[in-house]
Amino acid sequence: MGWWFDLAGPQDITYGLSWDNVAPRLTRLNWKTKAIFRANVYIWIARARWNGEKQRTSYFVYFYKGEDEKMKKEEFTRLQDAIVIA
Repeated sequence: MGWWFDLAGPQDITYGLSWDNVAPRLTRLNWKTKAIFRANVYIWIARARWNGEKQRTSYFVYFYKGEDEKMKKEEFTRLQDAIVIA
């Protein structure tokens, strides 16, 4: 039981920041490989599946302000909602 995340895409902060992975906006076609910058905040989306009694898929929007700040995330059940918030 627990969350099972997809493999991290190239835009994930785990691999560091790269301008090659930054897009002007996130869409349903690029969210797996691109991130965006808004007001000096690095934002990307990750998908995860809950494998408990009730299986479900969620999309997590991550907000990264830098190493000195705690990374925040918000959970959404629909990809479109996650894209709108990002």
